[in-house]
Amino acid sequence: MKRFIAVLLAAAMLPLSGCAPLSLTGMLPYAREIEDMELVRTLGVDGDGAGVTVTGSGGTQEGEKANLVTGQAATISAAVLTMQSQGSSYLYFGHVGQLLLGEELARRGVEDSLDYVLRDVEMRLEMALYLVRDGTAEAAMEAAAQDGSATDRLEALAEDVGLTADTTTRSVKDVLADLEDGGASFAPAISADDTLTAAGYGILKDDSLVGWADQEAALGINLIPSRGDADVVEVPPEG
Repeated sequence: MKRFIAVLLAAAMLPLSGCAPLSLTGMLPYAREIEDMELVRTLGVDGDGAGVTVTGSGGTQEGEKANLVTGQAATISAAVLTMQSQGSSYLYFGHVGQLLLGEELARRGVEDSLDYVLRDVEMRLEMALYLVRDGTAEAAMEAAAQDGSATDRLEALAEDVGLTADTTTRSVKDVLADLEDGGASFAPAISADDTLTAAGYGILKDDSLVGWADQEAALGINLIPSRGDADVVEVPPEG
């Protein structure tokens, strides 16, 4: 995690280095026709110690089912390359808005997943981070795809954040910064069923999931740092 600030500073200094434009160095992807591309909007990562499974999903039109693409390999980068070999469309990850991490992977550590987002040329640090409670990201995305997509469900969930006081959205950048500064952070949890409903928060310590906070505990997490997005917070009177 200590590479987080160094990588950001290096990116900021790149235009001042006097190097040739990126388009001349071959660092950018080759140009492709839009009809040959499939936009991945939600990315799920699972791992059991032997390797990782990466699942991609796009948004859908009403009444459509999401098309899921899955790759398995020893690393996230290799799994993504495996995904690219499936089908005739080039998968573009520049519009990924949500990153889902399965519980088992999160308990083993989130550093590799967050570091991948930090370093990949197509990924964005502003994407929302979710931890799947009692399940895997792949299973949650497959369930959501039965009558829609994980992307649509999570976007709707983010829009409803202002109606409650026990959850809030967190970006990959937020969590990376917390872990760098204090070695601990939190991220919203979602259920593994097809509704992908809010399920409190996952507590991260030294980059690993150590427990869950819900109900009163989740409300307290929002109130202590004054990060609650709700317009109204109800506090029952004592006595």
